[in-house]
Amino acid sequence: MKGRQSTTTGIEAAVLSGLHAGACIQLGVRSHTVIGRDMACDLMLRDTSVAERHLMLVFQESKICAVELDAAVDIDGIRLQQGQTVALRNGARIQLGGVLLGVGTTGTDWTQHEAFQALSAVGRARRYIQRWLAHSARRRQSVRASIVVLAGICLLTSILLPVYQWSQQRRLQVFSPGTMVRQLTERLEPLQLSDINITLDQASGTPVLSGYVQSDEDLRRVEAVILTTSIRPFMRIFSSERIRSEAQQYLIRQLPDASVRLSAKDTLHVAYAGSLRAQFKDWLQGEMQRDIPGLRRLLFDGPTASAFAELAPAPFSIMASGPQGYLVDADGARFFPGAELDKGVHLRWVGEKTVSVERKESSAH
Repeated sequence: MKGRQSTTTGIEAAVLSGLHAGACIQLGVRSHTVIGRDMACDLMLRDTSVAERHLMLVFQESKICAVELDAAVDIDGIRLQQGQTVALRNGARIQLGGVLLGVGTTGTDWTQHEAFQALSAVGRARRYIQRWLAHSARRRQSVRASIVVLAGICLLTSILLPVYQWSQQRRLQVFSPGTMVRQLTERLEPLQLSDINITLDQASGTPVLSGYVQSDEDLRRVEAVILTTSIRPFMRIFSSERIRSEAQQYLIRQLPDASVRLSAKDTLHVAYAGSLRAQFKDWLQGEMQRDIPGLRRLLFDGPTASAFAELAPAPFSIMASGPQGYLVDADGARFFPGAELDKGVHLRWVGEKTVSVERKESSAH
């Protein structure tokens, strides 16, 4: 606690608990004040928990300091070591046995002041720092200088790190296109993956890796090798294992009983026992090629649905007018060959007991 060098007026020690609670002594008339149970003490406390000469308050370098004498002293919840001199903050709480003292500026409202209590580890550390800083102006100046230096380092790092990263990216561009292709070829050669091609994108000058591998594990091996270089090529490599797996999962929603197999690195065969219309096949192929990367062709192993069928005329009736046969529905409407019986279903010819119809699919699915 700071005070004037010529005088120490304006500082008081107040008894906050014990037999003499409410008593107060001004510290402005002496350079040191001894507190204890002895009658010779400057501030005498008759509480049995207080030692004969328990504590001494001393002014040193414009600060008021505490020195333990004959018994243990706690300052702001922190034990004062024997022989140690500690500078007090304004409003410090000092525990002498069962008596609590407050040291601060004259007129302090101690009833409204921070309650004295056991401190947590964080609070204890904070009080230690406050006590350490209060001991010397040089220490406070050193801390301020350290904070400024650390802030400067953080600011400098935030500037230099992006510059360094940018310089590293610029450094990657010193490789000629031919050098990058040659380096990638040499690194990938031990993997013995013959279906991978290395080309050069003419627009950007960046190497392009394209082709197929058998499994996801082969794809991970390629990626691991690329990471060991300073080159970042375009990756257009597809795993046959992944294509087959994704196709099987796709067909579960459309053809649950179908099975798939790869006959080539980009060609998938779909085996299905039922007959499929040509338009459905075209639609399914387009959807799967769009959603499954690397799939180029889709072939179907199974019967194809016929567009023609011979069936009983129900619910129509077969009628004849000379050699020309026709159908009549329940409302008496007549349908001759070529007429549309239902959406997309056209009548081809009329027999004695059966009719032939043709299904004409629309172009839109």
